[in-house]
Amino acid sequence: MVTPARAVDSSLPRSNLVIYYVTDDLHNTREYNEIQLLCQIARVVIVTQPGSPPHPLRLRQVGASVPRGWRASVLQFWARVSFLLCRVGQGKIDMRFPDRNLFTGGPLFRRMVSFVWSLKSRPWMARVLPTYSSVYFAPFRLSQLWRPAKARGRRYQRVIVFDSVLNRVAHFAPFIENQRRNGAALVANVKSWDNAFYARIATEADGFLVWSPSTWNDLQQTHSLCSSRHVAWGARAFFDFHAVGPAGSPPRVRNLEAPFTLGYAATYAHPRMAHSEAHVIADVVCQLRLRWPEARLLFRPYPSLDPTVYDLLRATPGIELHYIEGAPQDRFGDGRELIRFGGIAEKQAFLAKCDVYLSLATSFTIEAALAGCTILQLALDPAHRESQEDQDLFRWIDISDHVQTYFMGELPLACSHADVVEQLSQLEDLKARSKASVRRLTERLRLPGAPQQPAQTALLRQLSQFFAELATTTARSDELAQRTSV
Repeated sequence: MVTPARAVDSSLPRSNLVIYYVTDDLHNTREYNEIQLLCQIARVVIVTQPGSPPHPLRLRQVGASVPRGWRASVLQFWARVSFLLCRVGQGKIDMRFPDRNLFTGGPLFRRMVSFVWSLKSRPWMARVLPTYSSVYFAPFRLSQLWRPAKARGRRYQRVIVFDSVLNRVAHFAPFIENQRRNGAALVANVKSWDNAFYARIATEADGFLVWSPSTWNDLQQTHSLCSSRHVAWGARAFFDFHAVGPAGSPPRVRNLEAPFTLGYAATYAHPRMAHSEAHVIADVVCQLRLRWPEARLLFRPYPSLDPTVYDLLRATPGIELHYIEGAPQDRFGDGRELIRFGGIAEKQAFLAKCDVYLSLATSFTIEAALAGCTILQLALDPAHRESQEDQDLFRWIDISDHVQTYFMGELPLACSHADVVEQLSQLEDLKARSKASVRRLTERLRLPGAPQQPAQTALLRQLSQFFAELATTTARSDELAQRTSV
């Protein structure tokens, strides 16, 4: 069933504001709550690729002119080059990028990137090198110099809302820069709990939408931002999670005669990391079945990976793979990613079968928390990393700021395979600790149900003022620049 967009709240001040929401991911239902909320403060127009199907919320849709063929390839290449040339974000994820992400390319390429990063990571380089945002948009700014700016006498003010991680909106870079050139305000949407730590953030945006004060603090500590204007509007991606089930649903009541069931959702989209992940999970299940021979683990594969990546798990006794039903879909409409989409009902049905959810480093952990699951975070100590797969996987997690800050900093930890079994054997104690930690995580990230969540009316007024001020300030600055140039 298609949900129509809500009308603008009549109690809010009327304005001539139009919000252009940039997206090429029309299948991603996590955006619906954001768009529905914005529809209550202004007119919203969806900016997407030409020829895309009608938007599910029945909003006006504009097909932006995006590069195709070899131009698109050049743009993606420039996005990678910009990352090589820009300053490093002040977090472990970017400081240790080669250790964490270089799975492909020849030895010479990997050595070259590692050498460049060893230079870029020096403290004084942060004062010399430009940000990713300024490098990335440089050629588009140059291309605009000989094009006359459009007349400023518009009947409405424009705000462009786009994913703050710029390489995700590479196709729309010419559109975004053109709108900046013609007086629109730019709002970077920090769409996830981990995005604040990425170097590819749009640091030059006029304003930011973030989940919580905690994520805003992460963003400020990691980057040099051109603006301090922001709104913490909660983890909107999860605000529809209980549309099918009741909010704060009680955890599954365990049937003592049934086999113990552990749940796990795959974390890694890269085949090499998924291989290591499969080995680690298989080892956990082997330890688990030594204590409870009938125990099982329900494994939810990564929805965009080839099923053969998990052949080891398929052959391991006690592991059941739960694939998302349906044929893969072209997520972005250009063949970049074929993915099976799991809806809210599918995720809740999976979690309802689990006595405990085993977490590693994925946002599915947040959904497990919202579903009322008992959660145990797997974080092997260096002394307990016995296999090469253990070392590969947890070395990646060691330098993942977001996992360290929110999951390992809050959730109950299992530091070895044996520790997993030991903590599961004391299930009631684990449940109590998990419940307390989930409460803290909910507050820090402003997940649904967070006690400090602003009331809907107050949030709408805050958003309305935020967008109106950005649009007005940008328009005045643009007029001043025009007069100066004349």
